[in-house]
Amino acid sequence: MSLPGATVDEPGTSPLVWTYDPWAEHRGRAFAAVLGSAGLIAIAYGLRLPLPMLFVLTLSVFALLAPGFLPTTCSVDARGVSRRIGTLPASMRPWTSIRAAALSPRGLHVSSRDWSAPLSALQQMWLPVPRAADESAVRARLRLALTEHGY
Repeated sequence: MSLPGATVDEPGTSPLVWTYDPWAEHRGRAFAAVLGSAGLIAIAYGLRLPLPMLFVLTLSVFALLAPGFLPTTCSVDARGVSRRIGTLPASMRPWTSIRAAALSPRGLHVSSRDWSAPLSALQQMWLPVPRAADESAVRARLRLALTEHGY
């Protein structure tokens, strides 16, 4: 079965891979993320910080807001879940380290801590699911993967 931006085969036989494009899903939010990044970097530049500090701050702002304007490729397989934002290195969470997982209307949320643990938000990963995939094979495969791993 094929879905725009997703590769889906028979349940349990292959990795589930899909791409989320923020410009196609929420153009206004993506534009706001770009403007926010540019604005914060301009403010930092205006502070006349030393060049190494400005470079680190620019990278930090970019890393923080990049999910808002760069396409995200997500994958769920027998090893765990992974997310790659733009051309940045992929982040992977093996099933053995995931303590909490939930499928929401906006995507799959996983955490290496319980939801109620202090600072759990810092250890969460969000895998956005395109609106076109609502109630589709992608969501069905995600529900199956969560069930298979006890979530």
